[in-house]
Amino acid sequence: MPVLLRACGDCFADAKRLLLCYNSANLLCEPRRHLPGSLDTFRDLLQTNNVLLAEAGLEPLGWVSYKTERPYCMITGLFVKLPRQREGIGHALVNAAQEAAQAQGCTLFLLKTLKNASWAKAFYLREGFSVQEAGGVAPQEWEAAKRAFLITECVHSELFCKRLVARSAL
Repeated sequence: MPVLLRACGDCFADAKRLLLCYNSANLLCEPRRHLPGSLDTFRDLLQTNNVLLAEAGLEPLGWVSYKTERPYCMITGLFVKLPRQREGIGHALVNAAQEAAQAQGCTLFLLKTLKNASWAKAFYLREGFSVQEAGGVAPQEWEAAKRAFLITECVHSELFCKRLVARSAL
């Protein structure tokens, strides 16, 4: 069955689908990567982020959430069900978020992940992201982007970036 991507709406059914994906990706991992989610968490996510959902028929496979604050876009979450990882679903979700950001005039794509999440770092490097220090972004631009999303740095996290070519929405 083909994988389809769609934008999520601010509804209970979509919140349930995101929760199902999140918990299945997380709860099968030992040790757990994240705390179990709740419906309220995902209702809030849908109200404050753009969210794209990957589905095969009625089965939710993964999702990406992102915020835009032109000229910046930040991925705030990316999850793919564990049995469906390494099938290109994460790649398709990141690309769709990137295209949406470009259409909105964004020129810098950002994300923050845990330093010890080697699987996440490898994925984002394959997707064309650079670690903050190697990304060729001027320090003042990093500071502006971090302020736009209220990003705080800590010893356990790592910032990544990717330059985009802005495309105006027609």
